[in-house]
Amino acid sequence: MVYITGSMHGDIECFHDGRLKHLKKGDTLIAVGNFGFLWNGGKKEQSTLKWIGKRKYQVLFVEGWYENYDELEQHEVVDFAGGKARLISGNLMQLMRGNVYHIEGHSIFTFGGGESPDREDRVEAGTWYEHELPTADELNFGLDNLEAEHNQVDYILTHEAPWNIKRFLDLDESDKNVLQFYFDQLEAHIHYRHWFCSSLMRDKVIPPQYTCIYRHVIRLGEELK
Repeated sequence: MVYITGSMHGDIECFHDGRLKHLKKGDTLIAVGNFGFLWNGGKKEQSTLKWIGKRKYQVLFVEGWYENYDELEQHEVVDFAGGKARLISGNLMQLMRGNVYHIEGHSIFTFGGGESPDREDRVEAGTWYEHELPTADELNFGLDNLEAEHNQVDYILTHEAPWNIKRFLDLDESDKNVLQFYFDQLEAHIHYRHWFCSSLMRDKVIPPQYTCIYRHVIRLGEELK
């Protein structure tokens, strides 16, 4: 089974949540956005990553904006489920931007990152990374991979919320960033079953095809139940 949850923000207690107790060997947990366990590469951090990588189920994540991108990019890129992923430790991997993965019969397009709402503060503190927003090559890579799938996937997983979701929820509408323009393009041309996003930090189903995910743990195939 494949399960989806939201941002973990480097909180190891997320893995002790009772909602994960039913996951078994061979299952997959995908954390969407702000995974937050990779920052300084220190011994304590490495120990934590090894512990996560030894879970009986596979742990995958799509990066958010609160990540150390320099640290992520130190990890080996490997072939995984029809795409490319960064091997962090054992059963722990990062799902990379613009890839389509085939996991337990589901086709899943992932595109992490986004624009930090507190960018100015993070620049001053030295914790902001330019690569939180995608390059043109990454955007085109995603479109090419979707075209190879005949512009049809089961699921789209992103940290940043599509613009129309923010508008539907009457949230503050700052200027669109390049990623939101890209998502507009996906919504217009890609056929998909459901879209999960995590940046709004709430659990809310928005029919017919969207779920904002935060603390809930949802099994793929049950997103509208």
